[in-house]
Amino acid sequence: MDYKLSRNIDPNHCIDGLNTINEEHSMTMSCADKNSALPEAKKPITIFPNNPAIRTMGRIDDDNPERPVWVYPYTQAAFRFTGTSLTVTLINHWCYGDSHIGVIIDGAETKVRIPSGADGAHGASYGPVTLALAEHLPDIVHEAVVFKRQDGQHYLELLGFGVDAGAQVMPPTATEPSRRIEVFGDSVSCGERNEAILYAGKGDPDVDLSSYSDSWRSYAAITARALGAQVHVTAQGGASLLDGIGWFNGPDYIGMEGIGDRIEYNPVLGAAKPWDFSRYSPHVVVVAVGQNDSHPHDFMADDYDGVEARHWRTRYVDFLRAIHGVYPQATLICTTTVLYHDPSWDRAIDEAVRTFNESIGNDSVVSFGHTTVNNVPPMKAGAIAHHFLYSRNGSATPGHPRVPEHEEMARELVEFIGSLGDGIWADETKGREIMTGNGQTATGPAPGANASGVDASGIQAAADKPTGAAELRPAAIFSHDMVLQRRQPIPLFGTGQPGRTVVVTLTSDAEQTPIHTSSMSDTDSVTGMGTIDADGDWLIFLPALEAGGPYTLTISDRADISLTYLNVMVGEVWIATGQSNIEFELRNDLHARSTMAESSDSLLRFFNVPKSGFVDDDLITAEDSSSWRACCPDSCGTMSAIAYHFAHRLRRDLASDVPVGIIDCYVGGTSSRRG
Repeated sequence: MDYKLSRNIDPNHCIDGLNTINEEHSMTMSCADKNSALPEAKKPITIFPNNPAIRTMGRIDDDNPERPVWVYPYTQAAFRFTGTSLTVTLINHWCYGDSHIGVIIDGAETKVRIPSGADGAHGASYGPVTLALAEHLPDIVHEAVVFKRQDGQHYLELLGFGVDAGAQVMPPTATEPSRRIEVFGDSVSCGERNEAILYAGKGDPDVDLSSYSDSWRSYAAITARALGAQVHVTAQGGASLLDGIGWFNGPDYIGMEGIGDRIEYNPVLGAAKPWDFSRYSPHVVVVAVGQNDSHPHDFMADDYDGVEARHWRTRYVDFLRAIHGVYPQATLICTTTVLYHDPSWDRAIDEAVRTFNESIGNDSVVSFGHTTVNNVPPMKAGAIAHHFLYSRNGSATPGHPRVPEHEEMARELVEFIGSLGDGIWADETKGREIMTGNGQTATGPAPGANASGVDASGIQAAADKPTGAAELRPAAIFSHDMVLQRRQPIPLFGTGQPGRTVVVTLTSDAEQTPIHTSSMSDTDSVTGMGTIDADGDWLIFLPALEAGGPYTLTISDRADISLTYLNVMVGEVWIATGQSNIEFELRNDLHARSTMAESSDSLLRFFNVPKSGFVDDDLITAEDSSSWRACCPDSCGTMSAIAYHFAHRLRRDLASDVPVGIIDCYVGGTSSRRG
């Protein structure tokens, strides 16, 4: 590769109004001042964290979606971008250690140091600061993953990414994995100190190795990638199972009792915040805690039948029951690591797993940390929890496992999970009732249209529109003959049964009509994948495409439902909205007869949004009857006259093969606000 990934700071790539610093932190510069001298066309582009093209993973505090907070290791943002450089602007909320952020550009990994209190000159929070993640790249499409390398020793408040002027940001090439894993663990699950490869099989040297912690190469991350799964690494270095013992936040130690159901938990960095378990539902949960509970004294080895040891085993069972309560479909895998520890801890976990499996379904309530759940019955046949031992369990190294040992652990864990069969990845969630209110109001249909907002000649055109079922229903805007917006990530969305997988595929209809991606390469198809969330909603993005078609769009759940939309185009899509002036229909225009007679254009299409006084079954029926229409003398009469003339001129001014779609959405007599 002829490009480099850089730790140097490039002031040209910071976000307006924020500060940037050089490697030695000796210079502070206003980005607004720096960028003000640049021509407008040269100024960098700010990509905010909630841009729909960015795919995130991990427990993220996104109460403010424009300033999300990353806490746990391997939390990440993935996307594609064009251009020659990439920056990130953030605030580093620091507790201890030497902070770094990780980045993968086109498959090459590097780390970038983040200024912090480790420099001895700054307080607990540093920033905003803009860091150059990559520079001097070839001006092509790049794949990027920006991730948190370390645990809750620091929080990252993400403010945005910077790309070159004129660059594009697109969703990742690969579809989002449908398999989901969560790992509850300690420093080993975080990948702490794993880059000190020369110390494989040896103890840790007595120096700060926090900068050698790489979550990307932890066994948890390697396992997830090998299985093609998402993963949340809910882990903290020094964490025990129980509060009051372990190594984290001494002398007031915090374990999984204070971490497991939190999105923020480090008391030095602020108050704890609860995690909403409905946001992520793993198929497999790995519980890899217990080793740190031997500090300050190893009660399990000293007195296995003593009060402390029996209490620990009881609380381990409670932890499994709490996990099962919030993730009733998940398979639990309980383990430790290859790090030296007394085998009594593995004996204790084995006993706890057997007790848990025997207790599933009993009528009781369990509390763990801040979570209280009912002891719910299993949703899958067979054992819910498994006790897994590595081949060198507790005997491979006196120090933290290094990358080779993480790879060894991952290989064995992947093999064990594979032995459980593909059934563990099945989504088995219960259906739910969906209730809607009736407080939405509007006026009646456009003049001359029926109650659906579709003229009589359009009824047949919508007759074969695929609408789906309660388990999977795309939004009403999607139909045969639709136009999708070019040069932007393409959103497909709808409703359905929570937990179901949704796959959307756009396919070329013929060799003469290949799909043109924004990188100017041709392909036969593009695919996106996602899961219906707990609220019954789904949103999936296809990558940005150039104008073209006709294509076929398929939306399916890979099981019972498959919906096919024909004659789909990619081009320019505009919304015509407002009051009676724009509602005025083309057929009422002064020159309607001659205009409509010359209106035939298969690449000029429109969609009339139904109008109703309130949301009810009639509106649903009207939406099912609405459809995209190609412009012709028989169809265009109910178009907005203003919108038609605008679209007709746009078709003339653009290249002749660029389709134009108009969404007619207007109500006469309405105001711009309530009251």
